[in-house]
Amino acid sequence: AATAQGFGAVLNALSSLFTGILLRPQNIPTFWIFMYWILPSHYVLEGLLVSQFYGDTTLIKADIGTPFYYGIQGSNTCPETSTQQQLCYGTSWEWIEYSFGGNFVWSHILYNLLYLFGLCIFTKLVTYLALTKLNYLNK
Repeated sequence: AATAQGFGAVLNALSSLFTGILLRPQNIPTFWIFMYWILPSHYVLEGLLVSQFYGDTTLIKADIGTPFYYGIQGSNTCPETSTQQQLCYGTSWEWIEYSFGGNFVWSHILYNLLYLFGLCIFTKLVTYLALTKLNYLNK
């Protein structure tokens, strides 16, 4: 039980780091980018955000210094000459595009679903095999 708890804690920490929440995909070091692609939580997060905000034109305020702020500079809602006093706004979808470095896109939805579905099938298959083939009882 202690081994499983330790493994779960490590997996939880890695998922938090490499999903795209704590470290944005564009900021993950090259050596660690494989973790971003193999962890299922990345596909869940991308699917949730993209399906919710794709094409959403709800305006949200851009904080100065964020990738979102610099990405919308020069648009109708955030002129190039913005100052601290002038508020900049962009759409929810623009926030997704700029905050995640263009890595979260609508065209990935099908691949996200296929990956997650395949992972569920694989997990059920491994569980079935373990329950039917492994037996540690001494008879």
